[in-house]
Amino acid sequence: DMETLDPWLIVIDEGTLMLADSSIAGFVASAVQGTRQYGLYVFMTGQTGNTKVIRSPIRSNFPTRVCYATEKPSMIAALGAVPEGTLADIPGRGWARLKGRLEPYMMQAPYIRRDQFYKMIERNGPKNGMPEALEEGREWTRDYLRETWASLPEQTKSAMCRALGKATGGQGWGEVD
Repeated sequence: DMETLDPWLIVIDEGTLMLADSSIAGFVASAVQGTRQYGLYVFMTGQTGNTKVIRSPIRSNFPTRVCYATEKPSMIAALGAVPEGTLADIPGRGWARLKGRLEPYMMQAPYIRRDQFYKMIERNGPKNGMPEALEEGREWTRDYLRETWASLPEQTKSAMCRALGKATGGQGWGEVD
């Protein structure tokens, strides 16, 4: 009797900066391909949405793409054909390419100021056993990652390992590399 797991969202902030390293780009592509079947979804943000940074193997695994605050045509190249001279330079204005639609379209999303965003996060808090935000004064050390990993429910760790093609038990279980 399999227990249904709640979906998880993995956020990769400044993902385009990380994709400059080809070994990381390969890992991200593998992770995105393998995670959906386990209810893990990846949301990647970045400053540069051009095709030199977000290459086809990764881009094709993100059927929904949105570009905000574009100043140059190359910034929206990852979306595909966008009409000439229609940049998204208004807060909350952006271009979107959704799964199943051939052409990208301009959209307006609610614009949330940074202070409003933090209040929303504080009010709703973490769900599904997600680790708390990094405590003030702590650094991302190997020990901190091990503590965080150990605090997650076993079913969450198992699902994440399966999604990433790692062993779910025995040798190396719980190691953070």
